[in-house]
Amino acid sequence: MQQIMDHPDHLLFPVRSVPVYAGIRRGSDYGMQRIPGQRAIVNCATDQVISVVSENYQVVTNREALHYAQLCCQAAFPESGGREWRVLQAHAPKTMGNCRIDLVHPASAVNFEVPGVHDEPEEYGPFVRVTNSYNRSRALRFEIGFIRWICSNGLIVPDSSIRFGFDHNTRKISERVRFEVKKDSFKQLRQRFRSFLAPLRECKIPLELFVPATLAVLCINKPEPLAKRQKEPWERLANSLKSISEQYSSNLGENGYALLNVITDVASRPPNSPFIRRERHGLQRSAGSWLAAFGAECRNPGFEVECYVQGLREERRSPSGVRRAVRALDADTAQRA
Repeated sequence: MQQIMDHPDHLLFPVRSVPVYAGIRRGSDYGMQRIPGQRAIVNCATDQVISVVSENYQVVTNREALHYAQLCCQAAFPESGGREWRVLQAHAPKTMGNCRIDLVHPASAVNFEVPGVHDEPEEYGPFVRVTNSYNRSRALRFEIGFIRWICSNGLIVPDSSIRFGFDHNTRKISERVRFEVKKDSFKQLRQRFRSFLAPLRECKIPLELFVPATLAVLCINKPEPLAKRQKEPWERLANSLKSISEQYSSNLGENGYALLNVITDVASRPPNSPFIRRERHGLQRSAGSWLAAFGAECRNPGFEVECYVQGLREERRSPSGVRRAVRALDADTAQRA
């Protein structure tokens, strides 16, 4: 279970590495023997062992990763000036084995507007997400996503983003962390994002399709048949999604833009449910992938939203769809260090 925090202070603990030993019994003799090529990463604040890694594993502390993220922000958004970016949210499991930290700019220098309801402009802005781990589960990664400020709904468009990744097994990783961003990269990214949003407001989607579409996009599957113990938590999740859908459809209308906000709301603040097994990061990437695909799909002549949503649901239930859902689940942890 991921913990969500407004500040990363308790993630910035120092760590140390120590040798790993195993108890060996030979007849009546018992002794400790060091395991070659392995070491334990220990949280100095609690003396808790976080993980066991190989000697080749290059540890980057969360404090260092946050510093690199600031450098990434400055490289990707030179117009933001010298002011530091602030932490929006931090995410980590109770083990503290890995973390993700989101940074946003405190001023409006990098924000931009898109047409909203009744042509009232809405403000969006970029966020930079840094991923780090002490337990080999995550590479050191930096990705740029978008956030709708009025509700803090965020998403990452995987194929239209600015990303950097560094393998923890790379020697002298600190010397290799460099951020080279082409001029106007974010301007182009912003234009693509706007083009994805443009057709959504004109795409009529009835309210009753919001929940099934959200479930399909975020790979949240309803077990068939539902076991007795699953009925109550599934009904609770369904009611939560229905309530979120009604809220956005009331504010934004029954259209693709409202559906996008339902999807990104659930992705950004996943309800506590046993049926949602993926991390927030993976959910937001799914939301971004869907936006990029749907922005083109709904432009096609003869597009019928009922058939589209039905197709989404059937595709998710097919063997190939299940395999893709599993890969999506694995992708949350497959960016191996």
